[in-house]
Amino acid sequence: MITVEEQDPRFRIAASTIEGAGFGLFAATAVPKGSFLEVLGVRVRRGGTADQTTAFADRYKFMASDDDHLVIPIGYGAMVNHAADRAAQNVEIRSQKAKP
Repeated sequence: MITVEEQDPRFRIAASTIEGAGFGLFAATAVPKGSFLEVLGVRVRRGGTADQTTAFADRYKFMASDDDHLVIPIGYGAMVNHAADRAAQNVEIRSQKAKP
């Protein structure tokens, strides 16, 4: 078991002002354009058992740097704007290769 404690003072989790939206991720300070939020998560093979058994989280999964895998985010990355319509998202998601 791995324990993850994410600490990034630029962000905070709070109740959303959008009715029925629950909680969201908000900037606690000004975040300059081009800044990055590291997405922590688990990489799973697309269509594999781990992908299938986490289907409830499909709308939160990110595409990995290859087409064969997805990332199931945890922490702040799981709270980033997850608009069903890509045009409505106010973030840009980019993959970064893992360091060896």
